[in-house]
Amino acid sequence: MECSSVSLPNLEVLELSDLSMLKMIWHSQLSLEFFEDKLEILNVHTCPCLVNLIPSHLMQSFQNLKKVVVRDCKVLESVFDHRGFNGDNRILPKIEILQLEELPKLSFIVYNKDQNDNIRHLLSPFKFKDFCHLKELRIINCGKPLDEKSLIIS
Repeated sequence: MECSSVSLPNLEVLELSDLSMLKMIWHSQLSLEFFEDKLEILNVHTCPCLVNLIPSHLMQSFQNLKKVVVRDCKVLESVFDHRGFNGDNRILPKIEILQLEELPKLSFIVYNKDQNDNIRHLLSPFKFKDFCHLKELRIINCGKPLDEKSLIIS
């Protein structure tokens, strides 16, 4: 098998933990067929250099993702990068569990071009419009420190 055609077509669970030098999980050249839409669970713990969890060029590869848990990633700024998608595309249509804990630099759960789509606007309609199967949402000790007046729930 050549390196250019490497894939993990049956991978359903990916857990990454205690990877102190990990800056990005997915290579920028990774094709959409890498997982063949089978990945259901993504757990990422204690990766202090990781900045972005899922980049926009791979969002369509995660259509069967049901559970995402991210903990203790000190510089993580965004979880899902939605830039470049139009309003017709659904992101993560099967996600049931989203747990975000101890992410002090988190600015965006779903990153797009909308300036209001950040951690300060936690429940914006755009952010969770496609998460119709979401059963559990936990956001604990995430985001830059805010005062009470700057947190907006819309």
